[in-house]
Formats: sequence, C-alpha cells, structure tokens
Amino acid sequence: MLNAHVFREKIAAGGPLLAAGVTLADPVVTEVLSRWVDLIWIDAEHGPLTSHQVQGHLQAASVRGCPVVVRVPTGDVGFVKHVLDAGADGIVAPQVRASEEARRMVAACRYPPLGARGFGPRRAADYGQARGIDYPARANTEVLAFVMLEDRGAVAELDAILAIPGLDGVVIGPADLSASFGVIGQIDHPEVQAAIDTVITRTRERGKIVGVGGGDDPGAARAWFARGVQWMQIGGDFGYLATHVRRVVEAIRGVAV
Repeated sequence: MLNAHVFREKIAAGGPLLAAGVTLADPVVTEVLSRWVDLIWIDAEHGPLTSHQVQGHLQAASVRGCPVVVRVPTGDVGFVKHVLDAGADGIVAPQVRASEEARRMVAACRYPPLGARGFGPRRAADYGQARGIDYPARANTEVLAFVMLEDRGAVAELDAILAIPGLDGVVIGPADLSASFGVIGQIDHPEVQAAIDTVITRTRERGKIVGVGGGDDPGAARAWFARGVQWMQIGGDFGYLATHVRRVVEAIRGVAV
C-alpha cells in the first residue's frame, strides 16, 4: 500500500496507465520493468508465485516508487490477506462470476466496518513502526480493489457489482470472457464485443475505474484506450524475453526463426 496513491493520482490526471505483467519469481524482473511502466501486475493466478515471492517483487517495485497490484488465485481470500499485509497496493480478483463473489473479495481488502480484512499488517505498516490506529483508515481509503469481469454471468450482474461499497473498479478479461460465450479466442465476436462495450460504458458512468488484461501490441492498446479503458496490462515478462530474443536472432541471421 506504499504507492497506491500514485496510481490514483495518475488515473485522476487522465491516464492512460500501462502495467507490466510479472510471473517469474526473481524480483530483479520487477526491478527492471518498474523503470518503464506505471504499474506492476503480479500474476499469482497463472504464475506459480508464493506470497513470499510476491513480497520480494513488492520490495523491488518500492525502490522505484512503482505501484503494484496482485492478481490472486481464484477466490483465495487468504492469499489476499498475505499480499496486502506484505504491502501490495491493490488486488485483482480473477474469474468473478457473480456479485456475491465480488463482494467477498472486496470485503477481504477492507477492514471493518467496511469489510472483513483481519488485522495484522507487517510490511504494509512499516513492521509496526507506523501508528496502528492510522493504518486501517488509510488502508481502507488507499488499497485498490478490482475484480475481473471475464464471465457472462458477471456481466449480467454488472450493476450489482459496481454498487459494491469499496470496489474501485473492474478489469476486463477478454479471452476468458469469449470462452464464457462459447467462442473461446474469438474476442471480436459480436456478443463478446457488445459485453465489453457494456462493461466499459457502465463502469465509467458509475465513476469506477476500468482496466483490461491484454498483450503487448501497441495498436491494440491504443484501441482499448480509445474505447474508454483507463489502464491496461501490456503483456508480461516471459513474453518480453521471448519476443526480444527472437527479433535479435532473426536480425542477426537474416531469417525468421
């Protein structure tokens, strides 16, 4: 929660914000990437990261003052507690299918009476050096709580989700959303596109923040921002490695590999 205010200030200034995805364990990855982006997106859903490894990434990002959100394993409220106490600036809850799931995940990010987060911050409260009475109020104001809309059921309950107290916004997951419509991988399918438009429009109308998980294609990113998305995950660490080394090898050899 050390730099959540940086994210909020940039969003308020109009954005758009770019987030680099992190799945590899070594915190050097975050130390390198955080120089260039507005936000680090740690993926503990698809990446095999432990909460201890996540803490290493949080420490690396704090050196550059870069905010960090953590996409937690599906519905894992316990993991939410671990990474927030370790100092994560926010949570992205994946695979939300209904408003009650969203409500439970948001509650895990907020202390009572706003939520159900258990008190016991470690790094987030400067290892006990921050005044304890001040931390819960600050955390309830600053910690970022996002849920991913990647299921048609969640889109159907969008208004109920956006009405959840303490929710900062939603993140669109286009690939899984297409799968929920029975057209996996067909993000341009009319039904999927209509759902995406609905999410962006209603979220912005309610004054909430809308993000999207995506790849590293600049044209696609610009198109998302033109539609009203405010921040975007633009690919991730292993993809950056693979893409760059392929380009270098192809340039040297003069042939595609």
